[in-house]
Amino acid sequence: MNDAQLQALVRLPAPQSCRVIDFDKAEVVVLESFPPQYVLVVSGTKPYLNMKVDLVPLVYIQQPDYWGIEVVGCLPGIGLPATAPYAISLPLAGHIGTVGIEVIGASKHQQIQIPPGQAACQGSFSLSITSKATGELLARASLTCNPAGGSHPHPEAACKQLTEAAGHIEAIPEKQGICTKIFKPVILSASGTWDGEERKFQRGFANQCVAVLATGGLVFDFEDARPSSAELLFSRDDRPVDGELREVKITPEDGSTFTATLHTTYVDRINGHEIDQTEQLASGLTCSITDAQVTCSRDDRAADGKLHELVVSRNDEGTFDATLRTAFFDRIDGRGVDETTDIGAGLIKQ
Repeated sequence: MNDAQLQALVRLPAPQSCRVIDFDKAEVVVLESFPPQYVLVVSGTKPYLNMKVDLVPLVYIQQPDYWGIEVVGCLPGIGLPATAPYAISLPLAGHIGTVGIEVIGASKHQQIQIPPGQAACQGSFSLSITSKATGELLARASLTCNPAGGSHPHPEAACKQLTEAAGHIEAIPEKQGICTKIFKPVILSASGTWDGEERKFQRGFANQCVAVLATGGLVFDFEDARPSSAELLFSRDDRPVDGELREVKITPEDGSTFTATLHTTYVDRINGHEIDQTEQLASGLTCSITDAQVTCSRDDRAADGKLHELVVSRNDEGTFDATLRTAFFDRIDGRGVDETTDIGAGLIKQ
C-alpha cells in the first residue's frame, strides 16, 4: 500500500456499528519459544453484552516506532444494554514497531516496549561431547537463550557466558581448576545461531574435565543432561493466552523400546471446569532419534494388529510438530484404515 492508497483508506466513512472502546489493562505475554513469540492481551469492560471486541492493527507505509493497535467493539444489531467483561489477545508477528506497540482505546493510549526492557541476544545451540577414540556420544544437550532453556542443566548461567562472548564459545575465558592427567580424549561440538548469525565450534581435549574448564566451565558442563536414549519431552503451553498445554512425552521402557503419551490441560469454559488428561498414544515403539527429528514406530499388522508411527520433526521456525499415523484393517467395515493426525504444533523440546 502506497501513501495515496493509505490516504484514500483514511477518507472512507467509518462504520456506524463499530467504535473504539476503552480498556482497563494491556500487557504483552512472551511465549517460551525460539525465537520468542509476543502476544498482546487486553481486558476491560464492554458497554453492551452482545458487543464483539477485537484488536485491530493500524496500516502503515513504513514501520513506525510504536505500531498502533485499536481496541474495537462492533455490534451485530441492536445492543443489549448491559455491561460485560472482555479479554482478547492478538499475536504480534508483523505488527511490532521499531520500539514496540501502542494500544489505542477511546479515552487512553498505552505504549509498550517490545521486547520489554533492554533487548537480549537470542541464541540456540546443539551441544555434544564425543569420544575421540571411538566416536561414541558421551553426552548431548540443547541450549536456548532469551528465553534460557533446553535440556542443559544450567541454561541461565551458560547463556550469561555466551552473551559476554557474543555467542562465540572460543572467546569464553578458561575457568581455573584441577583435573587429573588421565588421557581420555574427547571432542566438544556446538552448532547453532546467535542473533541470527551462524555459530560453529569443534575442538579436541585430553579429557572431559579439561574440556569443560577450557570452555568456561558451564557451556559443556552437562554430564547429567539427557542422552538420546532417555526421556524426551516436547511441549507448548498457551494457557497464559487462554489456550491449552500439550505435552508429547517419549519414555524408555525396559530394554530398547519406548512409550509415547500425550498430556493435555485446558479450561473447559462451557462446563466450567479444568481438563487435565494423559492418554497413551502407543507402546513398544522403536525410535530413531536425531536433533532434527524423532521417529518412533511399531508395526503389528502382520499379526492382525496396527501400525503406530509417531514423528516429531523440527519446522522452519525452530520448534517441533508432532503427528501420529495409525494404519490397520477394519474388519467391521471391510476396509483398510490409514490416517495421520496432528497432535501438536510449535512444540518446544524440553
